[in-house]
Amino acid sequence: AQAQRMVATHLPLDQVITGSGTVALSDALTCTVTIPYNDATNPFLHQYHPDHDNRDSLFQPFALPGGVTATTAKISDGVEAPAITRTCIFTFTAAPPEGSDVTSGWGSSVLGGTYSETISGIHKDTITVSGTFELQRASDIGTLSQ
Repeated sequence: AQAQRMVATHLPLDQVITGSGTVALSDALTCTVTIPYNDATNPFLHQYHPDHDNRDSLFQPFALPGGVTATTAKISDGVEAPAITRTCIFTFTAAPPEGSDVTSGWGSSVLGGTYSETISGIHKDTITVSGTFELQRASDIGTLSQ
């Protein structure tokens, strides 16, 4: 009767995401996530579309600027699948954001605030999204063990 959905943004599988700032009331955390053109999580790179493999019609890697090939490059753009950069800013507020239904625990078991993100590489223009977010502590246990 009260089913809830847990959702997380799509991020690269093998990267440790770092940032600046802290997770604390009235503070902000900024993270930049780079999704390389050849990363499995890049939405332009998939096995079902031959024009998104960064290879020519003979299945040879396209040459990229500077003599780098699509198979040796790490983060630079491919010819058919660009690298994507996401800059995420989490601003933690001292009180629940508008629309929140949190009635107790704000600042101790629940944190949140406003979220903004700029995305480049997916479209010719930079895309900006924003909204609110809430994080709820699942456990007070400091160290998980078997």
